[in-house]
Amino acid sequence: MQDKYFNAESSDSHNDPLAAWFLGPKAEHAGIWGEMINYIFQDYVHWRRNYFLEDPIILNRIKRREHDRWFDKLTSEVDSVLNQLKSHFPFFSPRYVAHMLSEQTLPSVLGYFAGMLYNPNNVTNEAAPITVPLEIEVGKMVSKMLGYNPQTAWAHITSGGTVANIEALWVARTAQFNTLMVQEFCKKENIDFQVVLANGAVVPVIEAGFVELLHLPSDDAVFMVRKLASHLSKNEDGDYYLKKLNRFFKESRFNVNNTGILKIHDEIKMSPLIYVSEAAHYSVKKAANILGYGENAVVAVPVDSKFRMDTNALREMLFNQKPENYTACVIGIAGTTEEGAVDPVCKIRRVRDELQQQKNRSFWFHIDAAWGGYLRSLFTHPDLETVQSADLNELAGLYADALDVRDNYSIQIKGVDTGILTTISWDDLELYKSFLSFPEADSITVDPHKMGYIPYPCGIVAFKSEVVTELITQKAQYISDERGGIFDVDKPITINAVGPFILEGSKPGAAAAGAWLAHKTIPWKLLGMEKSSEPLC
Repeated sequence: MQDKYFNAESSDSHNDPLAAWFLGPKAEHAGIWGEMINYIFQDYVHWRRNYFLEDPIILNRIKRREHDRWFDKLTSEVDSVLNQLKSHFPFFSPRYVAHMLSEQTLPSVLGYFAGMLYNPNNVTNEAAPITVPLEIEVGKMVSKMLGYNPQTAWAHITSGGTVANIEALWVARTAQFNTLMVQEFCKKENIDFQVVLANGAVVPVIEAGFVELLHLPSDDAVFMVRKLASHLSKNEDGDYYLKKLNRFFKESRFNVNNTGILKIHDEIKMSPLIYVSEAAHYSVKKAANILGYGENAVVAVPVDSKFRMDTNALREMLFNQKPENYTACVIGIAGTTEEGAVDPVCKIRRVRDELQQQKNRSFWFHIDAAWGGYLRSLFTHPDLETVQSADLNELAGLYADALDVRDNYSIQIKGVDTGILTTISWDDLELYKSFLSFPEADSITVDPHKMGYIPYPCGIVAFKSEVVTELITQKAQYISDERGGIFDVDKPITINAVGPFILEGSKPGAAAAGAWLAHKTIPWKLLGMEKSSEPLC
């Protein structure tokens, strides 16, 4: 079945040997690497020399000869650095498996080197007119690989998975409290606006309780402000109400970005909980700390014998949550740092469905796929698009056949203290279903500088909906003309910038150039299976 589903002629990525992407353990491709790096540098030199032809030469030959002693010193110090770097770890070697990085691809290095010479700052289009569009395009490529609709998703490059996780929880926090701002506005203005609760019931927003509003399905929370704005715009004085709405939200006592989370918690008399497996990366607690939740808000969900989140334990915790708590987020992991385990994403989705139906509560679902996210590329092959709406078990089975893997893979682990051997086996179909279910998450972290083989720094955070950008816009006239708030409710969102919607400030456009060139020339990530209208699980 491998030939049936993965025809070698069906993808350009199979026509070129994989080894061509890398320098090689013995630097076998040193010749072409040196040639192409020199080609880029000479092209850059040509650009400098010809940009302002009328400008005089400042560094003439006489002045350049005066610099010889300094260049001698520089050369000596370069030799010193190179000698020290030879003690560096051989990440490039197939022998090396100690950390979550290895080789870098030729196109990613070339793109990064080219971008580094021009030194664009992707915080603003004015300082990066070329690499900001490249970053936005990379975001769409990776969104498609993860299973999102690239036309409606929002993704951008970060310094790494830590910042990506912090940003995901930042956006989740903002969306969650927007629901309370909407209720506050409607109460003050006596506006009849309906809201759909987690269990499907439709009620006037002014009659909903804090618990119900804080646990709306994520899509409803994200779109709630836009829906209210659309509702107001239908009135004769719609423009007046839209301006009033934007002004009100800036001053609302539930505007968490302005008021701070402590005052809101005092108001609602509730405290947050973030659920993640015991194998979580430390960045989750760091995010809780920075966002004001506090590290004690992070609840460690037990793992099973395969180091994956125990969804039965998660269900028990969520169903028996104390009235004074609310769920800020549930995080699944695709590739834990220590074990490489992948949480059962599909089962977490089922827990959310049950919680909505039986407890009238939902939650923001984030996936930390910093390490394992690029494995999602194995599940985007166009030859399987015809079965995209099939039963998830059937679809996972087709991938198992197509990838020609064993149904079970077992290893033995010896206990450190006891010395007892324990056999651990992985269920391939369960693993496949987890990757196929990625689109069910509201946000996903993935690191191109890990299994994307792209130079540091290059992480990515992807959101299912680009509407989140309307909720987090930071206005700075010297960076962008983007306006915060809701204005053109009937027009699709057009994102032409990055800086106004992110946590970081200055950021290297070279990372975007490296990621873009790698993703354009290693094209498996462009082959996406369109998201089915039916739930995968």
